Amino acid sequence: MKRSLRSELDMAGRPQAGKYIEDKSAFVICSGQGIWMSREKVLAHLKEIAKRFDDPKIQKRFVGYNKTLQFVFPDINTSMYLKIGDGKVLAVGEGVVPSELQVTMDSTVFLGIMAKTESPMAAYSAGKLKTKGEVPDLLKLQKLLL
Repeated sequence: MKRSLRSELDMAGRPQAGKYIEDKSAFVICSGQGIWMSREKVLAHLKEIAKRFDDPKIQKRFVGYNKTLQFVFPDINTSMYLKIGDGKVLAVGEGVVPSELQVTMDSTVFLGIMAKTESPMAAYSAGKLKTKGEVPDLLKLQKLLL
């Protein structure tokens, strides 16, 4: 049974524990196991992004680019990172690391962007996606996600 997303949020706008939230393709259970499943799903998508570096066109675009991208997902209380070094992915993992670029969004927004059901620009304009970093780095990230 589908439930309204709006009715399942607390006063801070975060999902209530044990409630269902709709993310256009599935439901995420916001309790211990559901959050773990979301973490695994997000990490799998970050690894999918890393595999894009097998493409010579992507490698060429990121030659000389040595940055760490920090992704923060407040709804699942986790941070993940992607380290890029001269056209190659050096590391993908969970945790907080020093980074040149930080992107903060709920995991459902990230999964929507990856499924191409949500536009990164629309999410940014609506305040669902927040960034810290240099504009050229943000533009490179956008090209990587699309």
